[in-house]
Amino acid sequence: MAGFRLPFTVGSQILQISSSIGISISPDDGKSRDALLKNADIAMYHAKETGINNYQFFNTDMNIKAVRLVILENSLRQTLQK
Repeated sequence: MAGFRLPFTVGSQILQISSSIGISISPDDGKSRDALLKNADIAMYHAKETGINNYQFFNTDMNIKAVRLVILENSLRQTLQK
């Protein structure tokens, strides 16, 4: 994470980036590549919610929150269509 905070030069521009990293670990967070990537993605969005230059390890509470959000969004879309 510290390496991402350092400015770097591209052409004549000095750039500085931030990073949000989601981490999932096999086999606890998934046994397949797809499951691990999905859970790391969920953890990354949680890291973004908590601020820049952050990382989060996946936990099952994050998945529950993501599923609830999808259900809520779908319900709102269906309600608006009616």
